[in-house]
Amino acid sequence: MQVLLVVSDLPVAGVPVLPFALLADVIDVDAKSSGARREAIYFGVQAIFLKSIIGLSVVTFATSHALFGARSLPWIAGAADGICAMGLVIFCFYPLRKQL
Repeated sequence: MQVLLVVSDLPVAGVPVLPFALLADVIDVDAKSSGARREAIYFGVQAIFLKSIIGLSVVTFATSHALFGARSLPWIAGAADGICAMGLVIFCFYPLRKQL
């Protein structure tokens, strides 16, 4: 069980790190192209989206659990896996890597 927890925690460890690393790249490219540092705007918008998505996920989970019961849990996990896989594919073609 400990090995399973360690292996499953590796992808989760990137969750708090990856968005800020990508945001730093976007801020650097924007600063180079515009000549202005606008970190506060980017971090504010990122925080709004993050809080909105967290709230939406709680509502979606509670609603699906209320409507379909415990049998909805594998579908929720599968949807989360699919969305993570789509994110991986999208970030493989992250265009700012070529501009830095």
